[in-house]
Amino acid sequence: MEIKNSPKITLSKKEHFFGKIALGSPVVYTFIIKNEGKNSLNIGRVKAGCHCVTYTISKEQIRSGDTAKLQITYKPTIENANTEDVLVIQTNDLTNQYSQIKLKANVVKSLSLIHI
Repeated sequence: MEIKNSPKITLSKKEHFFGKIALGSPVVYTFIIKNEGKNSLNIGRVKAGCHCVTYTISKEQIRSGDTAKLQITYKPTIENANTEDVLVIQTNDLTNQYSQIKLKANVVKSLSLIHI
C-alpha cells in the first residue's frame, strides 16, 4: 500500500488531565479516534504502561472518514501529586504506527475533608 492511500489516525486529544483524584478511585474519559486516510484503519493493539489503565474500544476497524470511541478507565494505585501514564495505540497507519496518549492526574490519598 502506498503512503498516499494509507489510513491516517487522528485523536481527539493526545493528553488528558483528570485533575485531583482519590487513590484507587476509577475515573473514565472517552477519546475519539478518527480515520482521515483512504483505506480502513485497523487498531492492532492498545497497551498501557501500567495495570491501572483499562480500555474498551467501540470498533477495531475504522473505515475512511469514520470514528471509534476509546473509553479509558484510570485507577491509579500510587499516591503521587504528578502522576503520568502513557497509552500506546498500534495501527496500520504507515506514517504513524504507534500513537501515544498521555494520562495525567494529581493522585491523593482521599478527597474527603477532615472537619475538626
